[in-house]
Amino acid sequence: MIQVNKSFLEEISNDIARLCDSDFHICNYDKVQQMEDEGIEIPDDMDATCTCYEFDRIRDKISEVTDKPKRKRTMKISKIDFHRNGVCGEGFYVGLIKDEDKSTKLFVHFPEYDKDGYMKKGDYVRTAILDADLVGKHVTENWENSWRGDHYHDLVVDKVMKDEKEDE
Repeated sequence: MIQVNKSFLEEISNDIARLCDSDFHICNYDKVQQMEDEGIEIPDDMDATCTCYEFDRIRDKISEVTDKPKRKRTMKISKIDFHRNGVCGEGFYVGLIKDEDKSTKLFVHFPEYDKDGYMKKGDYVRTAILDADLVGKHVTENWENSWRGDHYHDLVVDKVMKDEKEDE
């Protein structure tokens, strides 16, 4: 019989993290992006939801049961600015994040707005992440300088929404 205790649940949480970050885990959102990059038509009924959030929700539930503090991310936005995309293009944010591994990530975020014109978190990740040092070396190839936007998206959106609220 399996003994369900704190260490057993923490082991499950760590196993889930390894599965989420493993090479064989490809979420539907990544599949859609790859199809777009390859010029393949995306079926209307294809779900592009990122499953990574589901992995994190399960891990957070386990943390609540084990009284383990939620995983605190130590990354911080060091610079952020809004850019216009021409006269009639969609505006976007560009900034730098000091990551947990002490590297600097460059982000580009295209915000989503509600019907009243206020920024919202939205249903899809709209944040692209690149390693700034690699960009400086002209490395832009996928898989060589590509980072999971969903790991940074909430940090970026929360910062932008906070700044917009303070500007009102």
